[in-house]
Amino acid sequence: GAAPRQQAAVDERVGLIPCLAEAGGLKVNGWADPTIKVTLERLRFRDWTHATSGARRIIYVQSGATLEIKDCIFENNDVPMSLVQHAGGGPLIVSSSIFRSNACAEVSDLANSGKGSSIRVTDGSLALRDNIFEENTQHKLGTVYTWNTRNISVDNCTFSSNAATDGRGGALDVEADSDTGPACSLHVRDSHFRANTATDDGAGLYALRLKRVSIEGSFFEGNAAEEDGGGFFAGTVEAVDVEGCTFEGNGALDKGGGLYLQGEAASDVDCALHVRDSLFRDNTAADEGAGLYAFRLMSASVESSSFQGNTAEEAGGFFAGRVDAVDVEVSLISRANKK
Repeated sequence: GAAPRQQAAVDERVGLIPCLAEAGGLKVNGWADPTIKVTLERLRFRDWTHATSGARRIIYVQSGATLEIKDCIFENNDVPMSLVQHAGGGPLIVSSSIFRSNACAEVSDLANSGKGSSIRVTDGSLALRDNIFEENTQHKLGTVYTWNTRNISVDNCTFSSNAATDGRGGALDVEADSDTGPACSLHVRDSHFRANTATDDGAGLYALRLKRVSIEGSFFEGNAAEEDGGGFFAGTVEAVDVEGCTFEGNGALDKGGGLYLQGEAASDVDCALHVRDSLFRDNTAADEGAGLYAFRLMSASVESSSFQGNTAEEAGGFFAGRVDAVDVEVSLISRANKK
């Protein structure tokens, strides 16, 4: 039969003392045995700083090992390479945990610093369940940042008042390269994105070059981007499905205050958008499509949805440009949407 899975577990909410190490608290390398699993439960990580301890990150897992974090608190930490970094494949599962008031600044002599203040995942898979991410700041790329991660699921999580101070992705940033993207997907369910900010695109959620993004029963409220996509920005995503969601009071200083989706001119990917049973209300955009902006797509369909009180220079409710097929069925586009 199969060999038993190796496990390491840490219990009880205790404080760990920062140490002078690349991964200040814990480093696990699954190179010799990628079946190893590490479980961290009921731990508190607080007041770790790169300036005082030299730690670049708190937890670092590599080369296929599995990491599960349960009922933990990460608070008031300041490290440049994310609190939790998972690289080289394998699953990361985070549940019932709080990430609050953490910072991730760019360090001039440290490559790839300042990205993903709470969690950073390369390859592998990521599952987030019942977590809170609030008042975290990073140079760019979300308080949670993934790159070439095959499967990302977000269930019943709250992202509130997180900020990208010099780039895209205030709360959640999910990206892939053109070779790996067709194998990558993001699924968001019953989650809240509230009052997140970005100095570029996608203050609430930023997604780039994925196979599919599905969002169900979620709220995007009061997010603000200094470029496109205040609530949600999607670039060259083959299929975006939005069902039973609310986009309210989001803003973009360019296009797509609530939701922004654009295909890439030089790409072979045919992008499609499907919105059902959703509300776009009181969103703003300085240019076009305060509620929803769709550009260079194969198709865009909106079904049983409502656009109310959205304001833009052009097409306050819904803007569609260079879309091969547009289908709007049994939806309300109120006269309260402005220009």
